[in-house]
Amino acid sequence: MLATAFITRRRVPLLLVVALSLAAVAGASLAGHRHSHAHAASPLAVSGPAHQTEWARSVDPSINLFQMSPVLYRSGLPSDDRDSQLKALGVRTVISFIKDDDHAWVKDPSIRLYSQPMHADRVSDDEILQALRTVRAAQAQGPVLIHCKHGNNRTGIVAAMYRITFEGWSREAALAEMQNNGFGTEDDMTEAVDYLQRADIDAIRVALANGSPCAHGMSWCGVKEQLGML
Repeated sequence: MLATAFITRRRVPLLLVVALSLAAVAGASLAGHRHSHAHAASPLAVSGPAHQTEWARSVDPSINLFQMSPVLYRSGLPSDDRDSQLKALGVRTVISFIKDDDHAWVKDPSIRLYSQPMHADRVSDDEILQALRTVRAAQAQGPVLIHCKHGNNRTGIVAAMYRITFEGWSREAALAEMQNNGFGTEDDMTEAVDYLQRADIDAIRVALANGSPCAHGMSWCGVKEQLGML
């Protein structure tokens, strides 16, 4: 860890260049290693494939709304006021993975709104780590709804990783639910499946356990952490 007190303004740019160069080299090496294991089950999976009775239950097909657990729902983006439905479900927090303003359909000021836009085709482990932390923290206040535009790709990634990291599902079990529970077509979830097959589950679990803001020390997030920028 670099001692922030000893970094002068004139030295910071040089340190950034060096740190980014090291990160690029290490990242390339890590990417090759992770690619070779992309289709292997996580060695930290603590349960076998979940039975279908544990899969999310459909609540409202019109917005692809499913209940994953008593404290977690997932859906697409509603086009009209849903306060009464959210109240009936007991939802206290809505977390969005798109840029659209949720105030357009959530009018109740007592429902907390969070936005963490992401792109399913290039989502990082650090982004998923942040999303999982946000979901878990929000659940302390009551049930949470996570959503994207259609409720299958970006939402599917976070939902599957929630199953794996917090509920102990294996990678295969999470993929089975993702692909076979009616969230969308195979084409709808191409990026979600790709990410789940390459996700560094071990690194995300370790970061969740030790409170690190970054899943990988040599990622850009990790470089900023080392430089005291987080």
